Amino acid sequence: MGRAGTTSGAGVTAEAGVTVGAVDARGTIPLTPSHEHVIFAAFGTALAGGTELAPGSLLYLPSERESVAITARGGTRLFLLGGEPLGETLLMWWNFVGRTPDDIADAARDWARGQRFGAVPGYRGAPMPAPPLDQVRLTRRG
Repeated sequence: MGRAGTTSGAGVTAEAGVTVGAVDARGTIPLTPSHEHVIFAAFGTALAGGTELAPGSLLYLPSERESVAITARGGTRLFLLGGEPLGETLLMWWNFVGRTPDDIADAARDWARGQRFGAVPGYRGAPMPAPPLDQVRLTRRG
């Protein structure tokens, strides 16, 4: 996107151990209040800031938060990513982020052609095809 900023990140794993009810791990993670954050659930289930997370889910945490409470079952793996807000509206579709629908369409085209995006280390097989692009859903509204 052409803008470098400060970022933060962490991997969080709930170790199986002494279980209290249905919970194996509980804690509070400090956040940088000037950053926006996301929590991605890779494995297991968790409760983050009162929101249930299942594998594959992504939770957005706006700036001005100083911490987030996490409760998780053993074996749960979460990833926390944060950074300075960009201060502009962005579009997200599948694995692509852009400022305009044309940015997204260009990225999808380049992905399908095997251009611009590098290989994923350790991945074997053909690149995963992007789902069909729906230009109507990418149109900015109000």
